[in-house]
Amino acid sequence: MAGKAWAIKLGSGGRCIPFCEKHGIVGVGWKRVAPVAVVSGSRAMLIRQLESISDYKGDEEKFGRWAGSLNRFGSECSEGDLVLYYDPSNKHVRICEAIGKPNYRDFDLAAKDTYNEEVDIWHCRKVRQTCEAIPIVDFYGAIKGKLLGPRGTFWQLHDLFELIQQIGLGIKPGLLMAKDSEIQEAKSKLEELITKRTETLNEHDWEILAADYFRAQGAAVDMNAIGGNQSVIDFEAIFDHGDVPESAWRVQVKRYQNRPVDRQDIKNFADRAGSTNLCFVSVFGFTDEARKFADDEDIFLRQAEDFSSFILSGKLAESLKLKLMISQ
Repeated sequence: MAGKAWAIKLGSGGRCIPFCEKHGIVGVGWKRVAPVAVVSGSRAMLIRQLESISDYKGDEEKFGRWAGSLNRFGSECSEGDLVLYYDPSNKHVRICEAIGKPNYRDFDLAAKDTYNEEVDIWHCRKVRQTCEAIPIVDFYGAIKGKLLGPRGTFWQLHDLFELIQQIGLGIKPGLLMAKDSEIQEAKSKLEELITKRTETLNEHDWEILAADYFRAQGAAVDMNAIGGNQSVIDFEAIFDHGDVPESAWRVQVKRYQNRPVDRQDIKNFADRAGSTNLCFVSVFGFTDEARKFADDEDIFLRQAEDFSSFILSGKLAESLKLKLMISQ
């Protein structure tokens, strides 16, 4: 029987990746949640546990999403399953095999992450890397969107175990990780062309493109309520994977001509959008200060080049395909 494949986020912006790689683990946070609840508890039990912890008061709307991630990590993931994560600092993907049962971290308790803060990894599993790191630009496109798209902390990559296993073994023919320099050069030029064409889209086009991007990740978006006169968000995307809604995302899209979004733009959005998952799309990118603020606040950022693979997948509105000249 085939195993399962999972994706994990090792801290905001990958800040806990060095610690995890040092110890050969992957893990999630929620320091005060009892290990027994993670390993053997139901989602309902995990929510009750979260409700009983004073440190988490005020975050009740996140409990369903948190419980889902904890339940998947502790109860649904098994030894032999594959776990992927993206390292933003090095712009590569790691494929690991889970080789241990979930445990509560009791080692290197004084460790600091890349921002010199406490390492927020507590419920963890031993893993082994199945192959060398794969540059994200070379990673197989059909999986890339599911790995980089707006998800959560620990989520399943459905029906992809065998394909990811083959990628790890290096025996899958035709993968984008091929070393052929001409293929790589052609791919890069095509993505650059697509990114350049997206600059011709107006702000409402970009709102539709961003909504299509979320819909391709499995979210429900009311396409009749995008942009317009909304003062805070351009649309809301709802991910629902069962009895408990996984998450709601509020999205802001900005197209400042040839100007990146700065820290104040993102702070204004965060202050007004409420306590939920936030995504900020800026066609012309972000300043370093904006990226640092977004990383600290766990706000998901996307810019024009991040949409090139999605656009080439063809899962966007026909009107946009025509404007981008990728449809007859």
